[in-house]
Amino acid sequence: MRKAHPTIDEKIAVVYGRVSSDDQAGNASTRGQITEAEGFCRKHELILEHTYFDEAKSGKSVNGRPELERMREDARAGKFQHLVVWKLTRLSRSLIDTLAIIEELDQLGIKFHSITEPDYDTSTSTGRMILRLMATVAEFEREETVENVRMGMKQRAKEGYWSGGKILGYRMADMNIASEVARKGKLIIIPEEAAIVQMIFKLFAEGKGLKSITNHLNKADYRTKNGLFFAPPQIGAILDNPSYLGTIRFRTHDKHAREQEEILVPDAHEPIIDIELWGKVQGLRAIKSHWPRRVSEVGFPLTGVLRCPDCGAGMSMSRTSNKRKDGSKWVRQYYACGRWKNQGTAACHSNMIPAEEVEKVVLRRLKRIVTHPTFLLDMVKRLNDKKRDEVRPLQQRLATIEKMRMQLTKKRRKYIALFDEESIDATLQADIEQIAVELRNIDEEESEIKLRLNDTDTSKTLPYPAVKLILDNFVGQLEKAGTDRQRALLRIVVKEITFVKNKGVGDIHLHLNDSVAKVLGMKNAPSIGAPVQLIA
Repeated sequence: MRKAHPTIDEKIAVVYGRVSSDDQAGNASTRGQITEAEGFCRKHELILEHTYFDEAKSGKSVNGRPELERMREDARAGKFQHLVVWKLTRLSRSLIDTLAIIEELDQLGIKFHSITEPDYDTSTSTGRMILRLMATVAEFEREETVENVRMGMKQRAKEGYWSGGKILGYRMADMNIASEVARKGKLIIIPEEAAIVQMIFKLFAEGKGLKSITNHLNKADYRTKNGLFFAPPQIGAILDNPSYLGTIRFRTHDKHAREQEEILVPDAHEPIIDIELWGKVQGLRAIKSHWPRRVSEVGFPLTGVLRCPDCGAGMSMSRTSNKRKDGSKWVRQYYACGRWKNQGTAACHSNMIPAEEVEKVVLRRLKRIVTHPTFLLDMVKRLNDKKRDEVRPLQQRLATIEKMRMQLTKKRRKYIALFDEESIDATLQADIEQIAVELRNIDEEESEIKLRLNDTDTSKTLPYPAVKLILDNFVGQLEKAGTDRQRALLRIVVKEITFVKNKGVGDIHLHLNDSVAKVLGMKNAPSIGAPVQLIA
């Protein structure tokens, strides 16, 4: 049974549109869908209340389309009676998603209109059948397009053409240069970038490791294709890429991202690396792949949580080996900047912090939260006071926006009643369009305010007993746990720990929600409501 909203104006309509690539976003495709929708609403005497538009979004899924989700939320709130789209595929190219959205709209009593297709009367079995057929066709078209593109790319690879993205050392043949038109899709060497690639292969062949090569390149001001610092994984990928031998490599994958087929086409373009150097490097890569990893992250519970005082990157394990006078060795453990470790001294400094020392300070600070008689109580009180201070002006602005909307809507309906469709006064039309702009602006402001209110969940204050119970449990488990378990616990509750040079541990940012209690094994823990951020 449909459940219509009794208070809604039956003439209120909204339009949803989507363009599927960055090339289309903001151009005539966007304007065209809106113009068509406005014309449809005028023809059918509907009041166009709002336009929702997702730019550069795929129709494969409803995920990652904020305007679609916003439209559905407004539908549930009863803000409109008609949804207009230019074509069914603009809503979704997934059969399941399309049917789910239309079914929900139908249950809410909202009429669905496709401008370029017959009206779908979902109240009848025939209408529902036609809708399913059209949605099935849309999904088939998308899948067929994907298969055709994949087949075309595979064929191009077999013919020695490049179908990948940017690659250091090469560029695609410029189709605007007459001598290269026939070679469109072929790779052409960029000498200055090719020199970097050759340097990487030679340094590795001489025995340098990935980190050493990374540090050498970054210190010498060499950068990646995108102008960023190099990192060891990128160096490894370059060393393993047969494109530098003049070979095209094309891989196909199934829907689970598992590799199905690899196509290798030799002599497809001019090589940067000769076969002798390539063979030597691949031999060394095979040998080194069987070497044990030098250092394990086990025993470093603050890895990734502790932040570098210079660049803010996560800090990771570092060990130094020292010799005593008697010849025996002893190892010191530190946390060091992860960016420095990966990208070298050009990116940041080591900023090494003794591991045992900083771990003791962090644990002591966390214990103080739950053992000090008033520390946590004052923290929760300040947070609740801050919430109330933040929410008051936002709620006042929402009330003002609602008054403005009522006035503008009343004014627009008055203007619409002043003319008929065959004799539209230009000045009056301009006034109506200006009102529509103002309504869109306040809708956007209202959405932003509601998001902020939702983030802070100001409907109720943070319950001190529930927070203390969760933190008591967390600190108790942390004290008894081994290093592996400590690391897991810290990652659940601690968002980040800042470190200030010459001062030590700075702020400890905690993140609490009801899921944390479940992970800690607290089956009957009271709810704390919305997620909360605490600074210890």
